[in-house]
Formats: sequence, structure tokens, C-alpha cells
Amino acid sequence: MSPEKAAAVRQNIVYTTDYQQIKNCQLVIEAATESIPLKQKIFETVEKIVDENTIITSNTSSIPADRIFCHMKKPERTAITHFFAPAWRSLPVEVIAWEKESQETLDYLFWFFARTGKAPIITDNAICFVLDRIFDNWCNESAYLLDRATASQIDKVAEEFVFAGPFFVLNLAHGNPIIIETNSLQMEEGAHYLPASIFTSVDRWLTHKSRRT
Repeated sequence: MSPEKAAAVRQNIVYTTDYQQIKNCQLVIEAATESIPLKQKIFETVEKIVDENTIITSNTSSIPADRIFCHMKKPERTAITHFFAPAWRSLPVEVIAWEKESQETLDYLFWFFARTGKAPIITDNAICFVLDRIFDNWCNESAYLLDRATASQIDKVAEEFVFAGPFFVLNLAHGNPIIIETNSLQMEEGAHYLPASIFTSVDRWLTHKSRRT
């Protein structure tokens, strides 16, 4: 990005704690921590401020849409839009199709993200959707291998098949707490999703920089 374009982007970014600033927004994406009561409180406030045609979405990586949007007055304009971490460099965005969302909302979001250079994926409304079911469990299983290999060794093997290893990506996205949250949620489907206990005691992993970055 050129310095001129970067300056133009920065001029259009407004940082605020005043919800009234979003009054004229056509698309609102919430990215608070994975707490259903907190998200519902945010959406209750947002829905009172924005226009009736504004699309309202959540960046949750794991919570089904019906649990988050169950109190919305116009659920047809709501959706999950989960940006795969780290969002600033990863292309995939899951657009979750759920029963009360309108087809118009789903179609627009798919078009919008494709237009902005992302790779939108329409996903069913299941716990952890698609990306986290793959990535988080890949990371969790990798953590269970740490009694046999180091984080760097595991990453090097993974790099033979994908862009970067699990521990390198977790460092980029500060993702250890996310693994705990999402795998705990998936345990509704079975104890085999139990998050590896090491995630509660490690802040960053000692691994190498991916040669492809």
C-alpha cells in the first residue's frame, strides 16, 4: 500500500466509545469477547441506534447465530461474519447461514466480502462453524504432541503441507484462549474435544518464523 493510500485509509477510521457514532453505518460488525450476554447487550444497543436496513453481524468464531441473535427485533438482517485470524492477513471469511437470516442479507455479505478481496465461505449454523472446527482442533491435537516433539519441530512438519504451523499461527493471533473457549464449547458434542491443559499456562510458543512469511 502506498503512503498516500495508507493516509487516506487512516483518515476514514474513527476510534470512539460513543455508540451514536455508528448511527449512519450500513454494516456493523461486533468483535467483543466470546460472551453471549455481552454480545446480546451490544446488539440491543446497536439495534436501537442504526437504520432499520443496517446489516448487523458478529465476528464470533464459535457461537451459533441463534444463541446470539435470539432477542433481535429484526433477526433477518443479522449474520455471523467470522474473519479467520489473523484477520489482517488471512483471506477467509465465514458467512453463516441461519434460519432467521434473509437470503438478501446472505447474498449481500457474500458479494461484499468478495468485492473487498476476501474469500467468503457460506457455512451452516453449527458450533465453531467450519474454520474453527478444522483449525482449533488441529492446534489442540498438536498441543497433545508436545510430549514427543517441540513446537518448532511440529511447525516444521506442518509447513510441508500448509503455509505455516499451528504454533506460529497461534502466536500471530494470540489464539491460546480462543482454543480453550471453542474446544470447551465443542465438548457439547463429546469429551474428545477437551482442550489441552497446556493452553492455560502458555502465553507464546517457542517456535521459528515460517519461511513462507
